Amino acid sequence: MLAEAVEARLPIVTLPNLDAQPEVRTVRIALTPEQAGDLSDPPVPDCELPGS
Repeated sequence: MLAEAVEARLPIVTLPNLDAQPEVRTVRIALTPEQAGDLSDPPVPDCELPGS
C-alpha cells in the first residue's frame, strides 16, 4: 500500500515541477561540452533576429 501511495504522489509532484521549470530541462541538455560549443554560435544570430 505504501508503494502505491508514493507512486500516486510522484506524478502529481512531477507535473507541476516540469511546468514550473521548463527552461531547466533545456539548460541541462545545453550543459553538455559538445552542445555548449555548438550553442555558442547559434545564440548570437538568434539574439540579433529578435533584436532587429
